[in-house]
Amino acid sequence: MSTGSTTAQQETVGQASKGANTTGTAFDQKLFKRVFAFTKPYRKLFWTTFMLTVVLAGLGVVRPLLMGRMIDDHAMTGDPHGLLRITLIIVGLLILEALVQFYQSYWTSWLGQAVTFDLRRKLFQHLLSFRLRWFDRTPIGTLVTRVVSDIETIEDIFSQGLLMIMGDILKLVVINRYQKAEPAIAFIHNLGFKSGAIASTVAHDSHNIIAAGTSDEEIARAINLLVESTGGIVLVNGEQEHLLPLPVAGLMSADDGYKTAAAYEKINHLTRQLGTQLEAPFMALSFMALLVIPKLKLSDAGLFDGTKFEFTSLFVDQ
Repeated sequence: MSTGSTTAQQETVGQASKGANTTGTAFDQKLFKRVFAFTKPYRKLFWTTFMLTVVLAGLGVVRPLLMGRMIDDHAMTGDPHGLLRITLIIVGLLILEALVQFYQSYWTSWLGQAVTFDLRRKLFQHLLSFRLRWFDRTPIGTLVTRVVSDIETIEDIFSQGLLMIMGDILKLVVINRYQKAEPAIAFIHNLGFKSGAIASTVAHDSHNIIAAGTSDEEIARAINLLVESTGGIVLVNGEQEHLLPLPVAGLMSADDGYKTAAAYEKINHLTRQLGTQLEAPFMALSFMALLVIPKLKLSDAGLFDGTKFEFTSLFVDQ
């Protein structure tokens, strides 16, 4: 789903909380299995690129941990030899990460092109079996969409999205601030966090609590900090906790504007160190609950399809 011109594209995929009324589908398992079958001739390559994705995600987690050790154990204690050793290790990891990322990107792109070629060839053979009257009845626009646009979308999924999505899926939670209710839970990708969790009471338009993160424990801590402070934005990363209180309806601060802006810049900067490429991750998160914009958004009542304007579920009932 798009979060607007100021943020990167993001997607929420997930299932509404238990008991919510949902209709429609956001994911067709049967169709996915049929498309995924085209990777069978390239199964070895697929799992190789998958493992490279896992390694890449692991390297992204190790580097911030080493940075923390470098500062806490060596820079703060005045240990130049230890500082140099950790610095060399980090430089080595950066080189290794660059190599892994290159091969991972190259092979996923190759895989996408190979799957698309096989799919186009099979589709063309299928079209040749149709009678001419089928082409007379079928609108040109529909035919072009199915043969060109939809195939290109599948290519993007395999060459750019599928493996990266598998390596970048975080839990997304929305909790009703105004009455007792079960949390709505879904998933989100393209936030890019390698560790930690964030939460906010600025969540358009109902301004419930919205949170996303890499672990349930950190998500729960972030949410509890907001409950205790009666609103705000918060970052939790391991033992670190950074909170900007917004006690006025969970949306505004009574402090000096410059002081609040400086506090926001600080927590925004710390959040970006979790690995995200977003310039304003809290702003992006706030729009993940805005149901009136496409495509999938999460409210306290469950997952919502903004194009069909109805609640939806992740899986098709079999």
